[in-house]
Amino acid sequence: MSVCRGCGKQIIWMRTAEGKAMPCDPEVHKVYAGGKKESFLSLNGHMVRGNTEGGEYIADGRVPHWATCPKAKQFKRKR
Repeated sequence: MSVCRGCGKQIIWMRTAEGKAMPCDPEVHKVYAGGKKESFLSLNGHMVRGNTEGGEYIADGRVPHWATCPKAKQFKRKR
């Protein structure tokens, strides 16, 4: 576990399927199809879109920390 330099909350670094490191919130959620869709990083490293409310089960996953961090914009790289 690490601490976010922006907001101070605990984060966990996960590897994407492409091998890149992504900061995520530590809680694991069951991800379901349908409903209001959000992004999750599945435990095997693939990005999935779904919700935590119910429906057809897709995967277990974590929310990328950029989706919940109030200081996320300060880490955004300019292109």
